[in-house]
Amino acid sequence: MVEGATGLVTSNHGLQMPSWVMGTAPALSEPLADKHTAVHHQERQSSGTVPDGDLAFGMKALRSFALAIGIQGSTLSVLVLDHNNLGDAGVEVLAAGLERAASLKSVSLAYCGIGPAGALRIAATMTGGQAPKYEALNLQGNPLGGKGLENLCEGVKLCPSLKSLNLSSIGVTDAEKAGVEALVKALAVNASIIDVDFSSNDIGDRGCDLFVPLLAVAKHIKVLRLTPRVSRSLGKDIYDSVKLNSAKKSTGKKGTKKKKK
Repeated sequence: MVEGATGLVTSNHGLQMPSWVMGTAPALSEPLADKHTAVHHQERQSSGTVPDGDLAFGMKALRSFALAIGIQGSTLSVLVLDHNNLGDAGVEVLAAGLERAASLKSVSLAYCGIGPAGALRIAATMTGGQAPKYEALNLQGNPLGGKGLENLCEGVKLCPSLKSLNLSSIGVTDAEKAGVEALVKALAVNASIIDVDFSSNDIGDRGCDLFVPLLAVAKHIKVLRLTPRVSRSLGKDIYDSVKLNSAKKSTGKKGTKKKKK
């Protein structure tokens, strides 16, 4: 998340964040005062509506919110909706606003119950003339699976502003080679991506081995997190390749002193 950016945060994880925070969004690691939690409870009780599933707000409110963020002239740059059970249906509603929110740079939808259909809808928001210029996208903990990863990568490879991608714990296994291959191809095509978190996906040696030839040519990838459950030799090859990519390179030629006349 971008600290000090204008944004909206509404996390439903243990009610640790207020339901609506406008203005300057705090860092995710920054503790919030107890009064925010109390305000959150009061807002939910006074609204007179029961939240849909594990949403911090109802679907009607989500539709209104999607409409609001898509308004021309909006300066919203950071959006965090972590731990809200949006599901594919909720993402379909939210995406209508996302695809028109050109100012958005960082979007976090971690643990929102998003599946393959939702992933395809998110991918669609990353392309087109009015599409937001995402720099960071966090979909950690959503049950995308291999098919969802394939769907998402259709947008990832076409988003030239994207720098950071968090796809940890999305349920991809070593049996879903097509999904991992789609990610590898998207990372090869999109040279703007420098930080990828694909950890906590049980892809084993079979899946991790696909990243070795990628790292040999995709010098733009400076950070890559994968499952540690691989053979020692393969783990070392990947580590060495990433380390080589992230090594600082000297720029320019050393200047020469001009001779005094």
